[in-house]
Amino acid sequence: MRIQFIYIIIFTSLSALGQQDLSTRILYKAEYIGIIENLSQSAEQKEIQQLYKDNYPKIEMELIFNKNKSLFESIKSPSENGNMYYELAHLKVSGNKTYYKDLVTNEDFFKVDFQGDTFLVKNSQEKYNWVITSESKTIGGFKCFKANGTKKIIANVFSPAKEMAIEAWFCPEIPKSLGPCGYDGLPGVILSITSNNILIYASEIQPNQKLEIKKPEAKTYFENEAAFESMMVKKFTELRNSRG
Repeated sequence: MRIQFIYIIIFTSLSALGQQDLSTRILYKAEYIGIIENLSQSAEQKEIQQLYKDNYPKIEMELIFNKNKSLFESIKSPSENGNMYYELAHLKVSGNKTYYKDLVTNEDFFKVDFQGDTFLVKNSQEKYNWVITSESKTIGGFKCFKANGTKKIIANVFSPAKEMAIEAWFCPEIPKSLGPCGYDGLPGVILSITSNNILIYASEIQPNQKLEIKKPEAKTYFENEAAFESMMVKKFTELRNSRG
């Protein structure tokens, strides 16, 4: 598994991780681990699905945090502009969302762009019903523990409401309740998470970086994700009706 090949850049001791004047940066990559082949599909359909799957390893994301705040976002590759399969894979992995959290005030929201508009949506402080196990493994020199949980997906324009199983590996040596794509709630940063046949894993950890964490801004703010999804359904309905 690629998660074994994590390159870690250590400049000073781990005790300095996440201090206020320095930030820790964790790079993540993605991989589709499900089986997409269907015997009833045509050769063209199988080729399209393979192209879709092949674009997952191109995805890069980053989590930056210090003592007071954190930011998670995708890193879009300019060389993939116009690549529909790359964009679809990105949408499936992160929803093209930027997650921001103030670790002092507990302010927690995500930013998302749609049709030229930018929206901020308050996160619901979701409970993943984590069950921490005694199973452990070393990821890039850090001892991590396995946790199993569930994630509730509210109905949206792409799929009905459902519940998904999650497998996470978190690192108590980096004692921040953070992770990729807004996942959190464990006593350590999540370095690997698997859900819905998608593996998101840390590919590089860079402690003690002089990086600025900027709070995202937008004109429109929603108090909860349900209100945001309701607006999205309305916009998609209007778009569909305008096209006849």
